[in-house]
Amino acid sequence: MGEVIGTIQYMSPEQIEGQKADARSDLFALGAILYEMATGKRAFQGNSQISVASAIMEKDPEPISATQPLTPPAFEHVVSTCLAKNPDDRFQTAHDVRLDLKWIAEVAARLEPQRVVPPSKTASRILLWTMASLGVIALFFGGTSLVKTHDNSAVRYTRVTYREGNLQAARFSRDGQTIVYSGGWEGEPPQVAIARLGSPESRPLGIPPAGIAAVSSSDELAVLRSCDFVYLNNCIGILAIVSLAGGSPRDLTGHVAYADWAPDGKQLALSLYSREGARMEYPAGHVLYEQKTGWFGHPRFSPDGSMIAYENHPFANDDEGSIEVLGLSGKRSILTNASLSLEGLAWSPDGKEVWYAGSTHAGWADSVQAVTLSGKQRIVLSLPSGVRLHDIARDGRVLVSRESWRTQLKGVFPRDAHEHAYSWLDSTQMTAISSDGQAITFYEAGDTYYLEQDATAYYRRTDGSAPVRLGGGRAVLSPDGKWLVEFSAKHRKLMLQPAGAGESKELSTSDLDGFDHLVWSDNGRYIAYEAHNSKNEWNVYTQQVEGGTPILVKATGRNSFPVLTSDGATLAIREENGGISLFHARDSNSLAVKGVLDSEYPIRFANGGRSLLVADPTPQELVLTMVELASGHRVPWKRFATERDIYAAAPLFVVTPDLKYYVYHSARNVSDLYVADGLR
Repeated sequence: MGEVIGTIQYMSPEQIEGQKADARSDLFALGAILYEMATGKRAFQGNSQISVASAIMEKDPEPISATQPLTPPAFEHVVSTCLAKNPDDRFQTAHDVRLDLKWIAEVAARLEPQRVVPPSKTASRILLWTMASLGVIALFFGGTSLVKTHDNSAVRYTRVTYREGNLQAARFSRDGQTIVYSGGWEGEPPQVAIARLGSPESRPLGIPPAGIAAVSSSDELAVLRSCDFVYLNNCIGILAIVSLAGGSPRDLTGHVAYADWAPDGKQLALSLYSREGARMEYPAGHVLYEQKTGWFGHPRFSPDGSMIAYENHPFANDDEGSIEVLGLSGKRSILTNASLSLEGLAWSPDGKEVWYAGSTHAGWADSVQAVTLSGKQRIVLSLPSGVRLHDIARDGRVLVSRESWRTQLKGVFPRDAHEHAYSWLDSTQMTAISSDGQAITFYEAGDTYYLEQDATAYYRRTDGSAPVRLGGGRAVLSPDGKWLVEFSAKHRKLMLQPAGAGESKELSTSDLDGFDHLVWSDNGRYIAYEAHNSKNEWNVYTQQVEGGTPILVKATGRNSFPVLTSDGATLAIREENGGISLFHARDSNSLAVKGVLDSEYPIRFANGGRSLLVADPTPQELVLTMVELASGHRVPWKRFATERDIYAAAPLFVVTPDLKYYVYHSARNVSDLYVADGLR
């Protein structure tokens, strides 16, 4: 047994127990110091050394935010990770801590000037703590890494794709030398292609547009066709099988999001998604596990075929989630805590670890990580934000891609002679424009998602002024530009906030605890939105802003993008299976809109409520059409060159009542696929 040495308040649990200490014990002490710097009190307290030791072993310190409410969640996450009881759950090197704190300091310094209110002394101290923490690390550790990690300096990367485009998925074939991948390149429809290591050329497989889901041990392909993209590269489509040699795909079943072949190549595990929820099946038709919310990503069989690893994403339109494993009897094990971004997984060749692309200090996945079946985690490879893991060959080579997911805001505003860009950070998504075009609201949900564990809402005048940061969540501007309705994942309520000075107030929402796709009526008296209730349902509601309560308009209305007539009496709602229907706000009677395509979304009522502007997000452009409600007659309005919107979280297009000023977002998604050799 080891000897207990040191100041008791900064000792780690393993030191108190007399076990072997390593560099991770120093990181525990660092966490205790950072906690004391932030709160002014020690993390673990007691009247004697015995009571302090007991607190270290058995208790978690009070959250920093309980003492300092403006503490950034990212800073608190760093401290709590350092103070984890189990050394395996802490940061593994001081270098990792330093990178996180440096990132927090840089982002805080950049975003602080945009706060809607003057920064408080507490908020300023957070930045100082973070900078001071970096100094502590330099003094505490001399700037060196404390534990040995796998040396990946000899990793070799071989590029597979060269054209500009958006990669959907990629797999090694049976021989490990052929790579099957799918994606859309330079505006073309998604297609399955084949590349051979040693050659820069790829060739299309020659089947109708589809995405690759899995490759069997006999080179049978599982593909998804007629895909409806719901978030990033995740789509719901018809599962079909086809030989790697080519031919016509044979359809199997619908509503499939992902699939994987069992090692013997005879059966498929399916991840299915519908309005009833998410479901994992193996074999097809036999439910292993299901839940009413979220989705299951990238199911993969273990090499011996006894388990299926997958990502459990609890929320739709979000890649946050945890890595889990299902036995073939349906026994479920959770291997990791929630990561802000999970983008693909695969088993190590020996079946001892699940490798996955996850987030450490960014809004998108920024590393390849590994976890054992007992939950022990390690970082295999750290890269800048935007990493996806696709497959691991039997010899250990890894298929990874670097992703650049950006969304640019474009529009025409007062005093503009031409359309121009109006973006702020990397993923600018608009929510509303004032009736006079003088102001907009938008949110950022890219890399900065890490700051708030949520999107960040902004208000901006269209005269070129810098945006005003409103805080975590989203905000929707009223037509007169005087009010904002704000909502977030953290507070789970609707708040009415003046755009200028004034007091905010909470709107009555009864048992509703999640909100999306909120819009105002042009007269500013009503709002409509999708909301999640205590029965785990997403429905469409309308509500009078002044003193009103939610009124159910349509049950099971997720991603329906409601819009209101000027007086708030009628809603246009996109149906789940395509098409648009009109609903009266008071009696929920519906009428299908004539003349609209299944792929179109409602944008706004026009011509005194007699017409409906609709948008069709094709792969190459956004097509807007005016539809006369009485006759279904269609009149082309505008077309914009843009990639298909892959977020399904923000309106495709917002425009003023006079159709004079408008704003929309244009996605620019670029992928590069590589084979990494030497990772371990």
